[in-house]
Amino acid sequence: MSGFGVTETVLALTWALLLIVPIVLAFVVSYFLIKAAVKNGVKEAVRDLDMERAAHREQ
Repeated sequence: MSGFGVTETVLALTWALLLIVPIVLAFVVSYFLIKAAVKNGVKEAVRDLDMERAAHREQ
């Protein structure tokens, strides 16, 4: 008999999962980190604009 048996298939799937899962986790973590950084940047930009408006009103 040639080809993969059940054991080889299970081993291949296990190795595939072991290789793919950390890559997927890295993408998920980086997505949320980038999302938080962008959200933080937008908040800071809005805060700066509000400070600029307040400074112009005082003049």
